Amino acid sequence: PTDRKRRKVEMLPASLAEANAALLKDEVICKALGEHVVSNLTRIAEMETDSFRLAVHPWELDRYLATY
Repeated sequence: PTDRKRRKVEMLPASLAEANAALLKDEVICKALGEHVVSNLTRIAEMETDSFRLAVHPWELDRYLATY
């Protein structure tokens, strides 16, 4: 097994959405931060994720605007 597996080290979240989901599953962190902080962090993360998802990348404009 790899060193990471042998040491039981998990991968970090690959996106803000994954990190937010991991935060919500972690009872210890949620309890330590409190409901007010967790709900605000979650709300902000969701807004950032939506903003990123809805943004049009210049590559998309170059690729599809001329085509359609």
